[in-house]
Amino acid sequence: MSHVRLITDMRELERLAGEWQALSGSNLLRSWTFQRCWLEHFSTADAVRTLVAEENGKVIGIFPLVEERRLWTGRTLVNVGSGKACLDDLGIMANPDRAVDVARDFASYLLHSRELPWEYLDLDGIRISDPAMQAFAEVFSINSPGSVERRKSPSCWVLPLQPDEDGFHRWPRRLRGRIREARSERQSGDLEVHIARTVHEACSELEVMKSIHQARWQDRGIHGCFSSEAFSGFVRDVVSQTCEAGHSFIAILRWRGTPAAGGIFFIDDTTLSIYLASMAPNTTVQNPGWKLNGLMADYALERGCRQVDFMRGDEEYKGRMGAVPFPQERWMVSSPRFLGRVHRTLYRTAREIKHFIKVPPAPTVPPSVSQPAPIP
Repeated sequence: MSHVRLITDMRELERLAGEWQALSGSNLLRSWTFQRCWLEHFSTADAVRTLVAEENGKVIGIFPLVEERRLWTGRTLVNVGSGKACLDDLGIMANPDRAVDVARDFASYLLHSRELPWEYLDLDGIRISDPAMQAFAEVFSINSPGSVERRKSPSCWVLPLQPDEDGFHRWPRRLRGRIREARSERQSGDLEVHIARTVHEACSELEVMKSIHQARWQDRGIHGCFSSEAFSGFVRDVVSQTCEAGHSFIAILRWRGTPAAGGIFFIDDTTLSIYLASMAPNTTVQNPGWKLNGLMADYALERGCRQVDFMRGDEEYKGRMGAVPFPQERWMVSSPRFLGRVHRTLYRTAREIKHFIKVPPAPTVPPSVSQPAPIP
């Protein structure tokens, strides 16, 4: 059994950057750089509530959490990387051979420790296929029946890349003509895709991407995610800190010189991740969304990637492009202590009342990729 300790000091957390980076593996979204940016823009230094598992003085697991104060759920612990940033596949980071044991130790700590008072856990972006997180939930279900409420969350969609005889990805038949058209337009000069990899270029093209995305949603009467200063700052800092190392870039598709679509992309040795993409509202006839996605898949193959991760969101076009869904869940876990039980009653009562009144939900911005125009 590992020893679990609580970190509430940001400076102490920063001293764990090396161990954090090692335990995050190849998952860029769990990396210290990404999640440090999240902490800077979506939380505060005094909210850190991260759990660390150690064995023989060596860090073997980290559970990145922060505290939020909420009306109905009280002192609520949430994933670092959750919320408006919409980072996927969150949860416990641990050595693979010890991940399940470490997850159980974290759950036991939260159930019994008096060092960390809390009423609720709000854990989003949890993959159903994550054995460590499933073991974590199992401990709560056994020791505090009824405390874990699981909700379906938007899936992550991954496209396995399969090179054809021409070296490009083997697209479904209904898409081949559209992607060939994009390649032809690129050769003729009508269509250009600029990939910005330096900090200066990336920051400049990020402003173009921002204007495309905002125009897209304002055309529908919705405030885009860049309306949030926290989100804009988070994206700017993540891109600035990762593009020079080759882990991120901005791609802008221009049709005859006019920006028509753009995206923010993360990349590692195996995966090209499309974090956010959109197209200009007056360019649907050129289908720039489909073309940008297709050309970026070609680019991923050139870079040696094995898959394209469309990330969170159940937009129809992802399945039409051949991507496969990986289900995710959001867990609301109540503390077994007295205040936890009180807040569970308050929270569930409030939900039932809201459902009974049936207040129509306000429109929200999709968390990841904006849907390209449909194929005619």
